[in-house]
Amino acid sequence: MSAVAGGDFVEGLPDVDNRAPSLVGWVSAELDQSVRLALLRLATPSTRLVVDPVRLAVSPALGRRWQRSWKLVDHSGVLNRVTIEVDESDDADVRARVDHKMIGHSVPPWIERRRQGLDVTAEVDAEQRRGFRDALVRSIELVVSHPEMAAQY
Repeated sequence: MSAVAGGDFVEGLPDVDNRAPSLVGWVSAELDQSVRLALLRLATPSTRLVVDPVRLAVSPALGRRWQRSWKLVDHSGVLNRVTIEVDESDDADVRARVDHKMIGHSVPPWIERRRQGLDVTAEVDAEQRRGFRDALVRSIELVVSHPEMAAQY
């Protein structure tokens, strides 16, 4: 399980054929440093950063999903939160949330190519992963630093 979460504790157990926790683990590990920096830019002396491990979240409205969150907190509670999640019912769709608002979701291009039966070379795979990570980082940084940019549903 540590391979699934990049060394973090994973709460609960996924179905054997479900990629949701491993995809959350990989994406969140790729975003970790950038998300920490984005939130720390908002920090004050009275706040601290809390990073949750990959965990199973269950709710009637959103169902079963695997997620990892970064939170800026103070004595009053959570001030800002960034969450990466993948729903068990669609274990390829990565969702990004800032302060509970979904700012975007997408199936990573390397997964989509494999679904279509297309070969992916290691070079193309690495390029697609970098592009996916960079697009997520840009979106998260933009919304964290300018909350009025969050999508309204």
